[in-house]
Amino acid sequence: MKRVRWIEQSRLLALLALVFALVPAWLAVRTYRDGLRKDALVYQTTMKVLAEQLLRSFERQTYLPREVRQQARNLDEAGLLAGKMALAFPWQQRLPHLLAMGYARRESGQLILRWLSDQRSPVAALGNDLLQQRGVADALKAAPPKDPFATLGCMVDPKLMLVLLAIPGTSPTSDSRGYIVAWIDLESLCGDHELELIRDDVLSAAPQATMQASSDIESFVPVSDGAATWVVRIRRGAGFEKYGAPTPWLMFIAVGVSTLPLLLLASLAGRSARLSASLEAEREVLRQQRFFTQSVSHEFRTPLGIIQSGADLLDQYAEHLTPERRREVLDEIRDNTHQMTAMVEQVLFLGRMEAGGTACQRKPVSLAAICEEAAQRMTKAVGSERRIKVRAPQCEVMLDPLLIGSLLENVLGNAVKYSEPDQPVTLEAAADDERTTLVVRDEGIGIPSADIPRVCDPFHRCTNVGEAPGTGLGLAIASRCAALHGGSLNIESAEGKGTTVTITIPTNAVT
Repeated sequence: MKRVRWIEQSRLLALLALVFALVPAWLAVRTYRDGLRKDALVYQTTMKVLAEQLLRSFERQTYLPREVRQQARNLDEAGLLAGKMALAFPWQQRLPHLLAMGYARRESGQLILRWLSDQRSPVAALGNDLLQQRGVADALKAAPPKDPFATLGCMVDPKLMLVLLAIPGTSPTSDSRGYIVAWIDLESLCGDHELELIRDDVLSAAPQATMQASSDIESFVPVSDGAATWVVRIRRGAGFEKYGAPTPWLMFIAVGVSTLPLLLLASLAGRSARLSASLEAEREVLRQQRFFTQSVSHEFRTPLGIIQSGADLLDQYAEHLTPERRREVLDEIRDNTHQMTAMVEQVLFLGRMEAGGTACQRKPVSLAAICEEAAQRMTKAVGSERRIKVRAPQCEVMLDPLLIGSLLENVLGNAVKYSEPDQPVTLEAAADDERTTLVVRDEGIGIPSADIPRVCDPFHRCTNVGEAPGTGLGLAIASRCAALHGGSLNIESAEGKGTTVTITIPTNAVT
C-alpha cells in the first residue's frame, strides 16, 4: 500500500495555508485596533497641549491691560480721562491679538467709553454705551460684590472677547472708578502660526460662543484664566495623519504575508517614538513656562512687598519720620529695585544667548584682576562679610570679560547662597598655552545625584534648596558663557558634602 505523505494532503495544506493566513490577519486586526486606541489618546493629549498654549497666549494679550490698570490706580479723574498711562513697549507688534484698549466709566446708568487707544482693526460700536454690547450687562451683574480688582470677560461677538478690568476706588469700601477695557481677537489667536501645532497643521482651532458635544472629528474645550472663559473648537489637521492610526486596507494586505505585521509594528513604534519625543518637548516647554511664571512671581513678591510697604510708609508718615529713618526706607526701596532689575537682566541675558544674539569677543584681560573683581562684586551683592578666597596667577589671558564676569558671578553666587557663613568658598584659576581653568569650591549643601544631569537646564532647581530664593538660571547662564568660549563646565558634587565647579576654556578655541 502506498504511503501518503502529509505534504501531499491537499486538505491539510489548505488548512495550514489558512492558519498561516489567519495568524498575520489576526495580528493585523489587533494592531489596527491598538492603533485606533493610541490614535485617540494622541489626539486627546495634543488637544490638551494646544488648549494650554491658547490659554497662555490669551494671558499674554491681557498682560498690558493689567499693567495699564495698575497705572490707572495712581491717576486722578482728569488723568484717567486723558489716558495718561505710559505704554512701555509697542504693543501692536508684540501683542498681535489685542485689537484696542480704552477707559470706560458709569454715567447715568450707562458704561461710556471715554478714550480709546489706536485700533489694530475697526471694532464695532466702540463709541456707544458698552452696556449695549452683548453680554456686558450680564457679566457686570455676575461680578463679585465689592471686589475692587474684578476682572470680567464676555463674548461680544463669536470671535471677539471684551475684557473689563475694574479700577479700584479711593478706599477699600468704595465702588470702582471705572474699567480698563480691552478687545481681544480670538479668531487670530486660534490661528496663530507661532504655535507649532497650528503652524504644522497638526490641529486647527476656532473660537466658539457656546459649549457643544465633542465627537471623534472635533472637540470643544473650555479655555479659562479665572476671569474670562470661552470655548475653542479643535479639529485634526492634515499634519495629524503622520501620527494617525493604520488604515483598514493594511489589515487585508497582511493576510498571507507573515512579515507585514512585524513591519507594521515597527512603523507604529517609530511613529509613536517620534510623537512621544514631540509631546515630551511640548510638555517640557510648558513646564518651563509654568516654572518661570511661578518662580519669577515668587522672587518678585518679596521685593515688591518691601517697595510697596516703604512707599506707603513714606506716603502716610513721611512728616513723622526722622531723616535717618526716611533714608533707611529709601535705601530698602532702592536695594530691592536693584534686586528685581538684576533678576530681569538675568532672564534677558539668557534669552539673548539662546537666540544667538550674544557673541564671544575675546580680548587680553588680567586673570587675577577679573577673578578678584567677580569675588568682590558677589560679596557686596549678597551682603556677606565673608571673603571669597581667590588664588589666581598674575597673567593675561584672552577672554570675553563680560561673559567671564557673568559666569563667575553666577557660580560664586550659588556657592555663597548654599553655604553656611563659616564654610569656605574658594576660587582658583590657572592658565597655560592650551587652556584657562577656573575652579570654584564650596562645602555647602551639595547637589543630589538625580539633579546633576539637569542642573544646567534653565529654570531647574535642585530638590534640596528648600526655601532659598532663586530662579534656576545661574548655572544655565554659566554653562552657556563657557560654551560661547568653546569651553565646558563640569560639576562634581555630593549632597551634604559641597560642590566643585570646573570651567575649562581652550586658549585657541574658535568662537
